[in-house]
Amino acid sequence: MIACDDNGNHAILVEHNISYPAGLAVDWIHGLLFWTDHVLITINVMDLNTKQRKVLFNEDIVSPRAIAVDPSKGLIFWSDQGRIERASMDGNDRMLISVDDYDYVVYPYSIRVYHSAVQPELPNMCDQHFCGDGAICLPKGNSSTA
Repeated sequence: MIACDDNGNHAILVEHNISYPAGLAVDWIHGLLFWTDHVLITINVMDLNTKQRKVLFNEDIVSPRAIAVDPSKGLIFWSDQGRIERASMDGNDRMLISVDDYDYVVYPYSIRVYHSAVQPELPNMCDQHFCGDGAICLPKGNSSTA
């Protein structure tokens, strides 16, 4: 795995024991890089300062793909075949968040964590209207009406 800085300088971050990094996530607060390896079937972490790395999970995983971090809460989230899981960044407190027993979402290829501090508070124009049971209220573009 190779990194490139703003000046175009390249550095090898991970050279050995890596096969198919399917998902990457950076904890910008603690300087950690997380990745899933689809072929080795692992979830990994590396300290970007010391280059120390660790396999967090290599059991009870089928096909790890996407990974996301919530550094403010110290959590990682990843998708696996029909599942979404989470754990603390040190690999403790692993928890199944969602499992698809009906094959609706077999391979979730992307996962995101949105922090409430960067989500704007907007008024819901549909709160002012009652359209009846089963109706869907849709705001009109950028206007303040529905």
